[in-house]
Amino acid sequence: MGKPVSVNFALLVTFGMQRRTPWHLGGDRRSIMKVREEKSGVLLVPAIALLALGCAAGAVWTAYWWLLFGLTPRPPLPPLQTALRVSIVLAALILLRFRRDPMERITLVFTAIAAGASALFGFGLRSTANDVVRLLFHLLAYGLATFVLLRWLMAKWRNQGEKFTLW
Repeated sequence: MGKPVSVNFALLVTFGMQRRTPWHLGGDRRSIMKVREEKSGVLLVPAIALLALGCAAGAVWTAYWWLLFGLTPRPPLPPLQTALRVSIVLAALILLRFRRDPMERITLVFTAIAAGASALFGFGLRSTANDVVRLLFHLLAYGLATFVLLRWLMAKWRNQGEKFTLW
């Protein structure tokens, strides 16, 4: 006659079955969802690791700046930088509504305070108190963000065990 027909096609023709997705043909839907979750997490772990590295560098840079220059006057922030600080405050306050972990919430509050002090600096508020708040809360926010991100990476590592890779 012609080429042999595959079993699945013969079953479809014989019993009038509709074409179905793999989990309806015997696969498990949960295993497919797990594969999707693993694929989406491939870039998440390196991104969190880089963010933690950036926060640690920010904390070191803030401490270095403070030790080297103290509270010496800085040039004013450009309008775009001031707008960025305001958007960071808004993003931190929005995330504060959704995050429930106390350390994450404290980090978001410190981030909002640090960015708010920088935004006030960009709007022209020049005072020693604002400089102290700005530097201190930048240092605290960067340090706590590093801690929170590393804690997340360690929890991910504990859950995945042997399969965990950063890159």
